Amino acid sequence: MTDTTREDGMINVLSGLGSKKDVAAHTHYRHDPLLHHKELEAIFSGDGLGRRIVEIPAEEALRKWLRVTGDDGEAVCDAMEALKTQKAVTDAYVWARLYGGAGIIRLIDDGGALDMPLRKQSIRRVIGYRVVDRYKTTWTNADLNLDPNSPQYGEPEVYTITPQYGTQYRVHHSRISIIDGKRLPEDERERNNGWGASVLQGVYSYLMRVGAGYGYSANIMRDFVQ
Repeated sequence: MTDTTREDGMINVLSGLGSKKDVAAHTHYRHDPLLHHKELEAIFSGDGLGRRIVEIPAEEALRKWLRVTGDDGEAVCDAMEALKTQKAVTDAYVWARLYGGAGIIRLIDDGGALDMPLRKQSIRRVIGYRVVDRYKTTWTNADLNLDPNSPQYGEPEVYTITPQYGTQYRVHHSRISIIDGKRLPEDERERNNGWGASVLQGVYSYLMRVGAGYGYSANIMRDFVQ
């Protein structure tokens, strides 16, 4: 009695389908490095399709904004309009989609400094909002909350903000709303300085192919005309 091996699936010895000669059998996924912020900015500024991928979902999700009901609803809506809250939130979501993360610093007059916990009972007024992308928002291991019983466990207690102009300053986590990027495995997130990924990460190769396709088509048309 001879041993036989049976494998499920189709095979064609003439075309190579399902055999070692099948070129599709050698196709596999590769690990692309995370895009650098300069590459992301180049796509956002120079590729119309890439820019639409970043902007449209955020703008459409927040286009109708929100309506506050109740006795003080109209006053709250007027205050948000004066503070340009909708613009701040929209900008933050756009930058989070582009860079893989962003933050909205809430400038609140409660008698405390930015690096101190927000005192909700002492809030007198909201001064405004400041949007910062992930590359301007950093922390060190010393800033992390290491209390396993804390809801803030593993996350920074205080963030360091590096503005475009001026000196660095610190912001307590209760005074900043963090908008994360696309999900990443834990090891990959750690290599990405604790942030998620850009929405352009997964479509980068396709954008390159689309751009190259348009370029080749233009060359073909030019040669045809000549």
